[in-house]
Amino acid sequence: MASGNGTWATRSYNAIKADPECENLRKVFNKQAGLKTGAELAVLAGTENATVNRILSGETRWPRHSTIAKIYAGMGHSYKAVPTTEVDYAHEIPIARQERKEYRAEMKKKKARSEKRRGYA
Repeated sequence: MASGNGTWATRSYNAIKADPECENLRKVFNKQAGLKTGAELAVLAGTENATVNRILSGETRWPRHSTIAKIYAGMGHSYKAVPTTEVDYAHEIPIARQERKEYRAEMKKKKARSEKRRGYA
């Protein structure tokens, strides 16, 4: 297996159970002195109460980017991509390609085993 910064599954975000931005959003919401409920935030963000409450409770694990951006804007925050590390693309791209190749081969094997169990093969 290739040895990069992570495996293909991690690169593809499959290993993470929920968007980490949801937890960040909850932290920002809890620090807002003027906001007491998700309903108040929903009015400010221009979204449904249920949408905000599901995100804050953790029920919605992968909200749309636009929804998160609207909620942040409702709290007076911006939501944008900020570079956190320098990436050596010349080094990382070949590793990621190899990891993806290995991942796809594994998925192909899993599909074949599944089809065999179901009697399709």
